[in-house]
Amino acid sequence: MDDAGSVTANEARPAIARLDIMTFQRFNVIMTESMGVAETKQRFAELIDRVHEVKLAFLEEHRAEVPDAGRLRRLAARRRRQELLTYARRCTLPERRFGPTARTLALVGRRAPGLLLDRGAWKLLGGSVIGPGLVERVTGRPDGAGVGGS
Repeated sequence: MDDAGSVTANEARPAIARLDIMTFQRFNVIMTESMGVAETKQRFAELIDRVHEVKLAFLEEHRAEVPDAGRLRRLAARRRRQELLTYARRCTLPERRFGPTARTLALVGRRAPGLLLDRGAWKLLGGSVIGPGLVERVTGRPDGAGVGGS
């Protein structure tokens, strides 16, 4: 906190990051193996959205105390897009076939349409088209790690 007792952006970031980690840990405990793949994907996407909503609510509630709330909102939106893309990437492993990759990108794209303009989304989709063998040759990584990253 600064002299006026307001929360600075540097102080808010670790709290928001801890919230991300705690929420995902609790959600993993709640998830059961009996859930279908589609339902599991939907729930994780909902969780990412919910974490984003909590961040925005925190910023709204403390807007008088956080001087650069607009910048933090943009960072929260960018983090949400990154989380959704990372989630889409993880969902499609190990085969990363075109159909499941396209469906997962469509799911996250409905939640964050701007994500579909992201270079990482196109890299992920492209990797699913060319297949793991060519991805390995292009990236030099056996599992295609990095495909779908920004």
